[in-house]
Amino acid sequence: MKCKRIFVCLIGVCMMLITTACKNPDDGNKPVKPPPEESEYTSLFSDKTFKKGFTVRGLGNTIYDDPVETFGNNKTDPTGRGTRFQYGADGLENESLGKPEWNLAQWATRYPIHDWSNAHYDARKNDSFNSRPTENPFDYRYTVLSAEQYLYENRSKFLMVDTKTGEYTLDLKTSECYKTPRKDGEEWPHWIIEKHFGRDGTPPVETKVSASKSLRVKMDVRLDAFKSNYADYPTDAERNAENPVRHSAMSVFYLYISNYEPRTGSFTDMLWFGLPVFDNRYTFTTAQSFPDVGSKGSATEKWIYNIATTEFFDLNNNLYDADGKMILDQWKSIDVELIPHIKMALAEAQRNGYMKNAKWENLYVNGMYNGFEVPGSYDIRMSYKNMDVLSAVDDELNED
Repeated sequence: MKCKRIFVCLIGVCMMLITTACKNPDDGNKPVKPPPEESEYTSLFSDKTFKKGFTVRGLGNTIYDDPVETFGNNKTDPTGRGTRFQYGADGLENESLGKPEWNLAQWATRYPIHDWSNAHYDARKNDSFNSRPTENPFDYRYTVLSAEQYLYENRSKFLMVDTKTGEYTLDLKTSECYKTPRKDGEEWPHWIIEKHFGRDGTPPVETKVSASKSLRVKMDVRLDAFKSNYADYPTDAERNAENPVRHSAMSVFYLYISNYEPRTGSFTDMLWFGLPVFDNRYTFTTAQSFPDVGSKGSATEKWIYNIATTEFFDLNNNLYDADGKMILDQWKSIDVELIPHIKMALAEAQRNGYMKNAKWENLYVNGMYNGFEVPGSYDIRMSYKNMDVLSAVDDELNED
């Protein structure tokens, strides 16, 4: 705990230095505009309460390449639409709702929840993908909790969603994903919800970063449960293998900041812009800027820029208390302005050889994801509500 208290003190000094170093000397000569009124903001989200459900993505790259981890990845889907969790029969497609606007991604979570037909594969018998064994080794279940509350779960994870309020809960059990403590270069589980903005045709002006006088992320978050699994491994070497350099449990909110080429009408490059909502290693995390390379086979080779948690949390509004202990079952609020941080992210990326051809006036927010990345042996559950990305367009900034 001493380490975390020292870290809190150091982070304040670091953030003062960063703020001083990055201040624009010309800012004092520019007229200061008042902050936008709440009525000036437009949400980038449609279907905020997930009434249309989710399109479920596959397991992606595997940790161990066991048959169970690749189930369904290459299976033919005769509908051509993929698995849809839309609260219909068995929790699946409800044609009256149309196409979902949200994705549910389950990368490297070992047990598939995405088989289009929910035909459950018996890993013990190594049955073919075309068989329909009566056993359900993945423990897939769909439960209607109330008229507008639904639960999707299997052995390694669950999603609970309230389609009236938009509140949702994610649970990930990496105790069901890892056989041994994670090694360098191995994949790690992701359990996230995802949304894209303006992928077809001209992207909406609200997603254009340079046209916005303000761009904010807002949400309330709650840590519901957390457990370290290292003590459960059978050998001393495994029980003592926990290493904060490679092992962690994180809740992250990422925006896709992408360069749009007007001549071709396409996005040509992007960077990951993140809010590190929770990290089991630190009470607060500093700003981080680095390339997504080499850490695992599915690394994107794009630049990552995470703002410091002190931009939206403090000692009185945090998922940790002043002694560095995790706070369970209490809602904490996030409301953070992003424009100056996105400027810094682009500068950092270009200074390091990324986003070389990107221009500030061509940057758009064209997607986001929120949820868990867990490179360590931990089980975690968190809830989220009132999640939004808000843009206040300035007509003067939007002039061509």
